[in-house]
Amino acid sequence: MDPLGPSQNATARLGSSIHSALGCLKEMGEKIEKQIMYLNHVQLIGFLGKDPEKRQVRGNGANFTVLSVATQQSWKDSNDEWQARTEWHHVVAFNRLGESIADTLHKGDHVLVDGQS
Repeated sequence: MDPLGPSQNATARLGSSIHSALGCLKEMGEKIEKQIMYLNHVQLIGFLGKDPEKRQVRGNGANFTVLSVATQQSWKDSNDEWQARTEWHHVVAFNRLGESIADTLHKGDHVLVDGQS
C-alpha cells in the first residue's frame, strides 16, 4: 500500500455512498424523496513553495508536517491577454503520512493533495 496515495477502496466507498445518498429509483407510481447530500472533500494539485516543516503539538507531543502548496489559475482577459492568480494553501499531515512527506518531498515538487478540510 502506498502511504501517499488514496485508498484502494476509495472508489467503491465513494460510489456506494453517492448511490445511497441520492437514493434508488423506486417502482413506477411510488413517491421519490429528495435528499440533500453534503460532501467535505478537497483536492489540490500544485507545487510545494518550501520544504515541508516538521512540528509537534504542544500538549501531547504528537508529530505533524505542514506543507505550503501553491495552486495557479490562468485565463485570458477581455483584452486577450493571459492573467494568472496564485493561491497558497497550508496543508497538515499527521502520523506516518506526515513523517513520510517530510522525508521525501522538497520545495518545487509537484503534489496532489486529497483529503478533508
